[in-house]
Amino acid sequence: LFALRLSKANGPQRLRDILATWFTFSPDNIYFMSNDDTRSIRKVASPSYNRKIVQTKCAESHSYVDQCCQTGSAFELFFAQRYKHSWLCQFHDEQYVNI
Repeated sequence: LFALRLSKANGPQRLRDILATWFTFSPDNIYFMSNDDTRSIRKVASPSYNRKIVQTKCAESHSYVDQCCQTGSAFELFFAQRYKHSWLCQFHDEQYVNI
């Protein structure tokens, strides 16, 4: 399972780029997570991908506690899908991934 955290400022544009590139290699294994209202992100994604967008209940700051909350949300997603996935890899939207 790939859990990709999207930021409020850059999430929609980066999601557009990701959907057009490496997302196509493994769409069933990639989920997008945001602590922001996900409406702007959902506008970018096709309706069939909306189930892949998860809104966390974490605050927006980059404090240690809020970053742990985001990581915890990725683990919650993973454990909810453990019948389907045997691994978790978490990325932030500013990381470059070479597939």
